[in-house]
Amino acid sequence: MLPEKIILSDSGDVVLVLQDERELTVSSHIPSRASTTFEALLGPHFSEGQQPRSSQQPLTVPLPDDDAEAMLDLCSIIHFKSPRDAQNSDGDRDIILRTFGLAVVADKYDAISAVQPSAICSLSRFSPATATIKLPISDLGNLVLIAFLLRLPRHFTAYTSCIVRDRVESYATLLDAPTAERLGAAALAPTKIVLSGAGDVILILQDQTEIVVSSCFLTHASTTFSALLGDQFAEGQQPRSIQNPTRISLPEDDPQSMIDLCSILHLKPLRAINSPGENRKSIVRILALAITTDKYDCIVAVELSVTALLSRYMLADETDNLDIALMSALALAAYYLRLPCHFTIFSSRLVRNYNGPYSKLLGEPFTERVGLATIFHLEQQRSTARNRCMSLLEGMGRTVCFFCTRGTRLLDFHWTATQGLFAREGGFHSIYVNSLKTTLERIASCDIIRCNLECNHAPNSASIGGEQLKRLVTDVKGFAYVLCSDCVDCTLDKCTHQDVLLRHIRENGGA
Repeated sequence: MLPEKIILSDSGDVVLVLQDERELTVSSHIPSRASTTFEALLGPHFSEGQQPRSSQQPLTVPLPDDDAEAMLDLCSIIHFKSPRDAQNSDGDRDIILRTFGLAVVADKYDAISAVQPSAICSLSRFSPATATIKLPISDLGNLVLIAFLLRLPRHFTAYTSCIVRDRVESYATLLDAPTAERLGAAALAPTKIVLSGAGDVILILQDQTEIVVSSCFLTHASTTFSALLGDQFAEGQQPRSIQNPTRISLPEDDPQSMIDLCSILHLKPLRAINSPGENRKSIVRILALAITTDKYDCIVAVELSVTALLSRYMLADETDNLDIALMSALALAAYYLRLPCHFTIFSSRLVRNYNGPYSKLLGEPFTERVGLATIFHLEQQRSTARNRCMSLLEGMGRTVCFFCTRGTRLLDFHWTATQGLFAREGGFHSIYVNSLKTTLERIASCDIIRCNLECNHAPNSASIGGEQLKRLVTDVKGFAYVLCSDCVDCTLDKCTHQDVLLRHIRENGGA
């Protein structure tokens, strides 16, 4: 059976014989421009380049050591042809292996610049988030090597950070993979973070990161570490020194939060924890730090640092655009860290800033830790605040018809006074379609509200002036519609800390 012939150039003067005996007809001008290796191979210093060649009598160059499909893809790309069967590579693994082969031959033949655009298109399918969630660590290692071979620093950083930050598998699983062969086993060695030059303890984290810490700092700040490194536990009974540190494995703790906690205890700065525009990552990281701090009972030692981290979110503008899950995460962090003022402010925003059902918090860490009853507590607080707002507004709009034998109430108040005030565009005209915060802002911005009587005896009306409306807003804000961190497990009517909660809100400018 004759080998398959693939013609990439009608004027081809070189035939590349691939590993599987297929013959690939190419133009010598194009590989020579795209690859310095081919330029040298087809130049006057090698026997292949010294032989005469033409489209009628092409030069034959065997390539027995190169992957056939990868070489075909490389030559197709530099001849501006679409790689064959590219549309059939549907699986993630197929695409990764094919791009990996292309990267290897591109690196070998120094044709990286020519294939970079095509490779970047293939890698666009694997965002760091997708790669972290879906791919096995071996495929993620191949992505790292692809980025390394093709000189793609942004992709290399993203994929290596996925391995370091989000994977719990041992890096030893990569030692037999091409990643280790090309980058070297040293590149896969556990990360070592030295927080104390006099460290006599090494904490081994979930991702195999090693933190060198001082037992003096840990035992002074944390009762848990004080017990663990005391004479009642095996870890504490072992002799330890700078030269022979005690190694303690912490496989159940979040690596980043443990690094953050130990950094604070060793008076080291935290890196990139409050980066602008990355609220979600920052809040998740703060919550993880709070959980770890609570577990190791060192809240007092970190109180000043975590208060500084949360101070940004005490400003109302910083939390206006947060979804309810992130807002509840802030409240939970304050709960873990025993910060009643912060818990009051964040829980008050859960009541005031959202109009959707609190059932969205089901399954979130907030309800799992504080309890499902908090959903009902939040709804009760919000309903109480809305009803009070409505009652005050209706009370201001009451009047009596001169012609009626009895007093007439503004029965059409919800349909007249609230139109344009509480309405959501295209929605039902009701105070309940907006958050309490939006409702109060709209009330405060009104100059006057006119309310007509329902009876037809005369065009009598009631007017509510702007000053009255501002007093109404102040009155509604004069009650603490929040959760109390001390009474969160109790029914609301048993909480006796209203004065304290109101003071927290007033000190923070009305929350």
